[in-house]
Amino acid sequence: MQLGYFHRGIPGWAFVLALTFTCAALTTSPAFTIAENGKAKVAIVIDSAATSARRQAAEDLAKHLVKITGGDFKVQFSPAEDRPNILVGQQAVNMIYPELNTEGLGTDGIVIRTADDNLLLFGGEPRGTLYAVYSFLDDPIGCRWWAQGASTIPSIPTLVIGDMDVKYVPLLEYRDFQFKTTGAWASRNKVNGYEQPLESIDGKKKFNYIAHNKWSSHTFWTLLPPAVYYEDHPEYYSLIDGKRVHSVPKNKHTSLCLTNEDMRKEFVKNCRLALWWHPWADLFSISQVDEGGEPNRCMCGPCTAAEEEDNPSGLIVQFVNSVVEELKKEFPDVTYQTLAYHYSQAPPKKTRPRDDVMIQLSSIGCSFNTPMYESRDDNPRHNQFHEDLVGWSKVCNRLYVWDYAVNFTYHRLPHPNLRTFGKNIRFMVEHSVTGLLEESDTPGCEMPELRAWLMARMMWNPYLDAQDLIEEFCRGFYGPMGEHLLAYVNLMHDAVEASGDYLNLSSPPDAKFLSIENLTKAWQILDEAEVAANGHPAYLARLRNPRESVLYAFVSAFDRLRKEAEETGTEWPLPETQLEINDLLDPPGPLAVLTLPEKWKFKADAGKEGLSKRWFEGEADTSWVPISVMDDWTSQGHDYHGSAWYRTRFQLPADLAGEHQLRLKFGAIDGEALVILNGDTIAKLSGHPWDKPVYVDLPRDLDLNEDHQLAVQVTKNQYAAGIWKPVRIVK
Repeated sequence: MQLGYFHRGIPGWAFVLALTFTCAALTTSPAFTIAENGKAKVAIVIDSAATSARRQAAEDLAKHLVKITGGDFKVQFSPAEDRPNILVGQQAVNMIYPELNTEGLGTDGIVIRTADDNLLLFGGEPRGTLYAVYSFLDDPIGCRWWAQGASTIPSIPTLVIGDMDVKYVPLLEYRDFQFKTTGAWASRNKVNGYEQPLESIDGKKKFNYIAHNKWSSHTFWTLLPPAVYYEDHPEYYSLIDGKRVHSVPKNKHTSLCLTNEDMRKEFVKNCRLALWWHPWADLFSISQVDEGGEPNRCMCGPCTAAEEEDNPSGLIVQFVNSVVEELKKEFPDVTYQTLAYHYSQAPPKKTRPRDDVMIQLSSIGCSFNTPMYESRDDNPRHNQFHEDLVGWSKVCNRLYVWDYAVNFTYHRLPHPNLRTFGKNIRFMVEHSVTGLLEESDTPGCEMPELRAWLMARMMWNPYLDAQDLIEEFCRGFYGPMGEHLLAYVNLMHDAVEASGDYLNLSSPPDAKFLSIENLTKAWQILDEAEVAANGHPAYLARLRNPRESVLYAFVSAFDRLRKEAEETGTEWPLPETQLEINDLLDPPGPLAVLTLPEKWKFKADAGKEGLSKRWFEGEADTSWVPISVMDDWTSQGHDYHGSAWYRTRFQLPADLAGEHQLRLKFGAIDGEALVILNGDTIAKLSGHPWDKPVYVDLPRDLDLNEDHQLAVQVTKNQYAAGIWKPVRIVK
């Protein structure tokens, strides 16, 4: 079998540019044979002084070609004379073609070229050669790296490629999100941002902040903390209602007084110290605190006048420009960043950012199921973003966008925003955006593997078709379940488009698209996917996340959905009670308030004296031993039957607002049980299933500020015994 492509104008590449070679003897090769009937026909060449990234590029190419063809591919330091060569990296290319260079490729640009009897794979430093190799393995060969531990590597014993002539520089210099990845996955999918676990072997990160927390954004307080300065210098902070303050009732953070020259000098001094102490940092954020504007920013006369004349962003840019002007003298290679966020979203009327200041514009007010360039009648903030992005593109030399990929409040709800991603990214790059961060650090969000892969592909090439990519991923990652998962994705996206819902970063469970009709269809589709998996454990594991997104929707809007089902005559597809559905979620669903510790104290009670001697009170002495409540006591080395005691302590979350009937949920108790809380018996359990959850009502007057002691006496005279699944407090 062979695979041949004429690579000028192949599907999947945007802006494929011809590379001009100055050597007249350099000719293209109509067919380049890499392997024939499982036998390697080429040598893979790198330079002997190759960086770890170039060496990785060559070695990973060899490993993949071994898998693809079955041939024996080796990496060597000089070109072969008896066979064609795959030259990896500019230095290897220059062994035969000394006139070729990487001018114009930047750090990530690539060249893929058949020339004479050789294949050239090289690019800018430090990542371009890696990206050239992975782009070649991707297209034309067809390798796909869907997620950690999930890939598609084709089998092609006879591998022949056609003429290739590609030069490509990505339109986004910075491509990043916060889904969990590995360095190898990020490198193969060409994601280069700070949030990726990239080491030297992976080509390193595009930028390095001093640290993630407190230094990558919202840094005014990091650099001038009120705990250090406010008492002696309240004038450094916002004047609000006639008083200098560093917090207000609506927000614990206020801004700085950006027109105070003494504050600015101290701020610059602290910036210098931070950069001297952290010489590896090459991206430095000088940015407003994380708040929504009035009344949190300074309203003194000079600040108010500056904002009225130049917009709030104008005052911030004036301040940042003046700070960077001084820092550049000592730290010329650092990139300086500030935010256009909430009240500073609109560009300045007059002031222009310095050419060496990066503006990172936040899309926090957008509807994420509507393209940025389309208007909405129900959301003026969405409409304003379009206008502001265009405005910044006209005044800013380096414009990045901070976008939002998931639901940050109801993390696990279905969040159908994938169809707009491609449209939005094209709009961004067509208005001078050169960097994109998709904030996505939420646990359990819907289909994170699809989101990460789709975003990686489209950040590298914004002119791919999002729907085509979604279909390809569903069929590739979900295998025999693929058509069903694609139907689920399409159902949710069609539903949100039909509903007119405003899908923001905190869209609630009562959204119209999450109707009983749509969720019932979704559950039926996912049931069909489970049947299609035919018991395959890997595919069933991949199905768990979308199933739990639908379950989460049912639990979160249980009463509304039950009412809708009754009114529309829709057959209820799940267990009858909210708690039963919540029990199907792992980790626990929205009814869960607290998961109690896995390790408790344990003591056998052969003499059945624990109750009379009040073992459930006071401090546990050394006769109590640690035990896990994730397995029965007999499986943990306690060869004993009869009565035994478990003890632990807990404190309810301080932010547990409102009146709630709380319950203890024992995942499973094998044996009769006596439950004692703070010295009082609250339940006697018997006759319950050994392998099903058991619920115990907690007193309504439990103090949120107190430490509570829980003791459970379990009695069983044969076989396995004890608490053997997680214990949680639920609403």
